[in-house]
Amino acid sequence: MRSKERNPLYFCAEINIMWKLIIIPLLGFFVQANGQTDTLNRTDNQGKKTGYWVSRNLSGAKAYEGYFREGRPAGRFLRYHPNGKTSAEMNYQPDGKTVDAKLFDTEGKLRAEGQYSNQIKDGTWSFYATTGKPLFKIHYSQGKVNGEAVRYDALGNVAEMTHWLQNSLNGLQIIFYPSGGPQARINYRAGTIDGPYELLYEDGGTEVRGVYAGGLKSGNWQYYKSDGQIDYQLEYQQGTLLNPDILDARQRKSFDEYEKNRTRLKDPQEFLSNPEELLIR
Repeated sequence: MRSKERNPLYFCAEINIMWKLIIIPLLGFFVQANGQTDTLNRTDNQGKKTGYWVSRNLSGAKAYEGYFREGRPAGRFLRYHPNGKTSAEMNYQPDGKTVDAKLFDTEGKLRAEGQYSNQIKDGTWSFYATTGKPLFKIHYSQGKVNGEAVRYDALGNVAEMTHWLQNSLNGLQIIFYPSGGPQARINYRAGTIDGPYELLYEDGGTEVRGVYAGGLKSGNWQYYKSDGQIDYQLEYQQGTLLNPDILDARQRKSFDEYEKNRTRLKDPQEFLSNPEELLIR
């Protein structure tokens, strides 16, 4: 006996059931997995941004995208350079005030990462060269440099360590030779050189030792030969050299060379004035 032909209406009903049981739940899964819905850029009944938003610039390229909750960004948020490369990846914590941030240059390379609190830097921030090597590690407190800051050389080795209080040098600064040993130890108070000052030869021996008081050389300053023997000593009072006649021609040449090299020690303020300039490339 010939088998019954399937009723077309029955077959359509089966397809409809399959759509409801399988396809629609899958669509819901993919929508949830992709973190967006088919309705973008919505506001709630109070006019606050809610849900998934995509903002575009005048050329139509994405400016930012991410979720809003009651008018505030929530979770992962992306911002873009005009060329389409990611400029920032922001992860907003549940408190709505703390943000873990990664900042990228116009080529999409990571140049800085750290945390914002109430839209200002807080905690330790790291800054990188285009090679990926570290450039700075700076500790912020409520937007100001506080605590230790580290500067690195082109190879990623520590070149300088400084201590800060409310954006001013305060405490010990150590400058390092490329070989890793200390080149200078300098003390600051409220942004001014104040306290013991020491320059060292690359083998670790002392080259110059003295004291600053309020930014001026004070008291006895000792200048050493490379073999560790004292070459000469100078007396200062509020920055004025009291015994210049002690220097013979050779010592004067050595002293002038020291003064010239001392001015080559970079002011840390030059390096920390605006690290975000690294992002402009």
